[in-house]
Parts: sequence; C-alpha cells; structure tokens
Amino acid sequence: LKHALFFPHPSAIYTMQEAISDVAQANSFHKFVVFLDCGRNDESLAAMTFLKKNGFRIFSIDHHACSQDIAKEFHHYLNPFVIKQGALVSGKHNYPTGYLMYKISEAMGMDGEEMAKIACAGDHADVMNVDEESRQKALALDFAAFYQHKKASIHFYKRILRERELWTTFYAKADELLFEAKEKAKQLVKKRMKNNILFMRVNLDKVVRDYEFPNRAKITTALLLDE
Repeated sequence: LKHALFFPHPSAIYTMQEAISDVAQANSFHKFVVFLDCGRNDESLAAMTFLKKNGFRIFSIDHHACSQDIAKEFHHYLNPFVIKQGALVSGKHNYPTGYLMYKISEAMGMDGEEMAKIACAGDHADVMNVDEESRQKALALDFAAFYQHKKASIHFYKRILRERELWTTFYAKADELLFEAKEKAKQLVKKRMKNNILFMRVNLDKVVRDYEFPNRAKITTALLLDE
C-alpha cells in the first residue's frame, strides 16, 4: 500500500490517546485505518467510536473474538469468528492474523509465505508446516518488539529478518532468558486435576522483572507447551 503509514503497536488495546494522534495525522482524503491483531477488545471501544465519529472507515483483520459492541464499530472485518444472533460462533480460529494477511497478499499477487510461517510459529498455530528457522525468527521479532515498542519502524523488523547475524543473536538471547524464566517458574508451579482438566497455579510476580523480557504471557505459554 504505497501511501499507507505503518505503526507497530505494543498492545492489543487501542487507546484514546492513540485515536487522537491518528486523527491529527490523517490526511483528510484518506481516512481509512486497518487494525491488525489489535483493537478488538472492549477497552478499545471508546477510541474506536471516536475514530468513527471523525469520519474514519475502520477495517479489522484479527483472529480474536470480540463483543458485538466493538464489532459494530468496524465497517469491514476479516475474522474466523462469526457473530450470529448475539453469540460468538467459533469457526477456524487457528489462523493467526499473519496467516490471514498472507492469504490477502497472495490474492494481491504478492508472496508472503515466509512471513506467514513466522506468524504461525509465533502464535503456535498448526495451519502451516513451520520450520525451525521460522520459530527462531518469530522469537527474535518478539524480543526486538518487546524493547522497541513504538520507537522502531517497520523497516527495522524487515532488517532483522534480512540479516542472519541480527536475528540469530536476538533469538539466542531471547531463548536464554525465556529458558531461565521458565525453569524458575517450574519450581513455583502448583498443579491439580479436576474433571480431567489440569489446573496450574504459579506466582509470576516472583519470576517476571518489570520492563524486562520475557513477560507473563511468554512464560505462561512456555510452561503450557512443556506439559
């Protein structure tokens, strides 16, 4: 998209501060926003409503479920969850947003297969056959994005994927930190079975360091993948 502006987003929540910034930056003739993998939660509702009232058309591409309140703010959306008569009906929800974008780029005549594999590796989706290199690149990007937040442009992430030395060193450090945190968390895990469901409880406050990788979500996922 030649005239598009790309903003890496560190959170799933779209805030009022960000909506006001987007309204201020937008060209009056191009009020069209595409949200990828964020903004489908009720915490984003006020900002979405504000954006819409300022004449923006909103397109959402995501693989997370959402409420009817937020869904009605989108002019168009692509999502494997379908809303029917007030209820969310799960379809093929094992398609991460990166895979959905791959199918769109494919329809536009572009090749996005490598990026789709990285997206599937990052979200642990089995819709594609993912190789070890894709898994390593996914973790390297997670690591870089964690510390960069909004400071990095999309070109920075492209450079990481192009330069083997960059993504391998990022991956090695991220893997080391994740392994250390997971092993520490394992010592604190309390497990119990109920109705053939395994419940795990761990106080991650004793493992997670503020503003440092990995965060709670990464450690939780690592623990679950080991079970």
